[in-house]
Amino acid sequence: MPIRNLPMLASYDKQAVAQRFSYCAARYNKLADLQQISASILLDITAAYATQTTLQPVSQLLDLGCGPGNQTAALKRLSQQYVGVDIARGMLEEAVKVNALGSNSPAELFIQADMDNLPFATAQFELIFSNLAMQWSNYPKQLLADLKRILQPGGTLVFSTVLNDSLQPLDAIRKQLMQHASMNLNENAGVNAQPYLRDWRKWADDTKFTCVYQEQRKITLWFHDVATLMRSVSAIGADQQRGKRQKKMGAREYADICREYERFRAFEGLPLTYEIGYLVLRNE
Repeated sequence: MPIRNLPMLASYDKQAVAQRFSYCAARYNKLADLQQISASILLDITAAYATQTTLQPVSQLLDLGCGPGNQTAALKRLSQQYVGVDIARGMLEEAVKVNALGSNSPAELFIQADMDNLPFATAQFELIFSNLAMQWSNYPKQLLADLKRILQPGGTLVFSTVLNDSLQPLDAIRKQLMQHASMNLNENAGVNAQPYLRDWRKWADDTKFTCVYQEQRKITLWFHDVATLMRSVSAIGADQQRGKRQKKMGAREYADICREYERFRAFEGLPLTYEIGYLVLRNE
């Protein structure tokens, strides 16, 4: 049965996603404030719900969507063996630099792979950690089933993901402008539909995970101007469109957004709010 009110989710062109994140890799850490804030929250959740029952590091840990390896050092302290996986080669190259691993580092430490086609053995990992990556899956329910497969019995999946109604008020402004221009919102709105937290919970139940923690948080970033805000969105790939066509913003639309966004200016600057879901699932 389809999930009621589930947004219409199209498929990402994974090659385009990999190229986009490789292109953004060098400047990612300077602009990815959302990822850093969310990672800090997720690491605290991991400590509270995934590692509190033992004083020993977990046997094997998978960092799914590891990006430039910002959490590698912290996650290595939680595990006897750490494996980071990312779809973008450029991100993995940055991860090696960030962690000062050098050419003699184990080849298995970072692996390039698509999360929708993971190359891991059944029951390989005791803990899977994923910060703001699983929204890039084209098959989220199947992804959860595969993560359950590669988890050991009693293992834990801890993840955060972007939820629907994120990128506000940018999304609302663009839709309002396009309604006035009589454009097709489904093709041109520029903000991808995402699942709700209830959808992820439903998929977790369907794949026989036990949910031990769930939470939805608003995270608001503040910017001096629209140009800086849009660079932040671009740097983390949030403007990557589902499907193969990427529609660029025109000069007139940009000017209209700048004008409309001023209505939302506060003392801190221009807001951009994300809805982020946090879940801890156990393979029981």
